[in-house]
Amino acid sequence: MEGYLFFGHVIDTLAQGSAFRGYFARFLRISAAVIVFAGLVALVDAWKFISRQEAAGILGGIVYMVCLAAGVYMVVHATILRAGHIASLPDGEFTLIPLCAVLSLLAGEAYAAFSASVSLGGGLLIWFTRGNAYNLLRDVSWFVPASGGTDFLAGILFMVRGLVRAALVLTGGYLASELFLVVGRLGEKGPGMFTTKE
Repeated sequence: MEGYLFFGHVIDTLAQGSAFRGYFARFLRISAAVIVFAGLVALVDAWKFISRQEAAGILGGIVYMVCLAAGVYMVVHATILRAGHIASLPDGEFTLIPLCAVLSLLAGEAYAAFSASVSLGGGLLIWFTRGNAYNLLRDVSWFVPASGGTDFLAGILFMVRGLVRAALVLTGGYLASELFLVVGRLGEKGPGMFTTKE
């Protein structure tokens, strides 16, 4: 009968910090592979759009595709690196707090890398393809919101919005990571730190 009741063993395994971190690191590595696939699909879709443009639009589209590929690469590389950091975290009193600290770093880094890359490429795409660019930039509007416009200033504003948002999210990710570490250190000191000596 005990052989069929496997969930207790699963819970015991997850309760071990090293095992939980190992599983989570594998999940991140699998996520990196999924991101690679999604990036390839996005590049194919981008080329389908770009190949229908005029010569100037094709040139701007190629630059955009290079920036998009660079953004995907940086996200994948950051995910793999942070997966390694999570797997190598030392055992301690808390499991999730240091893990969440690393995840906060990853979230900020991945978002900032992709947003910055796409905003630069997207701004150039607006210059080269004018209003047609927004048909493609809709797919990345969650990272860099587009407000319309087809002139030089519209491209500049698109870049600035993306870079500012990237900087803010990166700062927020690092700040959240430090807050998690502070909470962990306070927890290790225990409630005695709040008592005063007579």
